[in-house]
Amino acid sequence: MPLRDHIFLEGNIQVFTWQIEESLEDLKSNMLLSTEDQKRLNMRKSVHHQKGFLATRKLILHAGIDSATVKYNPNGAPFLDSGKHLSITHSKTQAGIAVGDHSLGFDIEEYHLKIQNIAPKFLHKDEYYAIESLNPIETLTRIWTAKEALYKALNIPGISFSKQLLITPFQADQTKGNAEVRMGGELRKFSLDFILNKDHCATLAVENK
Repeated sequence: MPLRDHIFLEGNIQVFTWQIEESLEDLKSNMLLSTEDQKRLNMRKSVHHQKGFLATRKLILHAGIDSATVKYNPNGAPFLDSGKHLSITHSKTQAGIAVGDHSLGFDIEEYHLKIQNIAPKFLHKDEYYAIESLNPIETLTRIWTAKEALYKALNIPGISFSKQLLITPFQADQTKGNAEVRMGGELRKFSLDFILNKDHCATLAVENK
């Protein structure tokens, strides 16, 4: 399947998503990988991780970005030679990138029952409303993607999802949200954009300036 969505968001941010339905061979076709990208592809042992990587590379091309300009810092976070900020994400059936002028984070996940089992590991004490919501799987998944997006935007190893990241309560149909990050005595606030679908959701996190 070609490009699924190309979304323009406030702050000169563009989001591109791809639904991964192709075979590995189809994703590889008509695609010339750089030597570095080929190495990264070879490091991924499972087929779905390889497909996710290739889908994100196709999105990078759709965004008009030369994949050779995508670099990675010591924490493994991508960045662009141009100075623009890039966030990359993929799951088993979805891939996405976000591009903007300021630091941002983007994450995409399918809805799975298992999110309920791991919820205590990432929920803040003030987020347990999610477990009792009308649609706990969807609510928990949205909180998880928001925290993953925050983690990418912060680019600081060792952040505690359950203690330092707090997602403000939201309604099921809400496409905008807010989050707080507590680091020592510092409080940092972020705006969230939720992209909702019947089988998955994605969240973009951008720090309020």
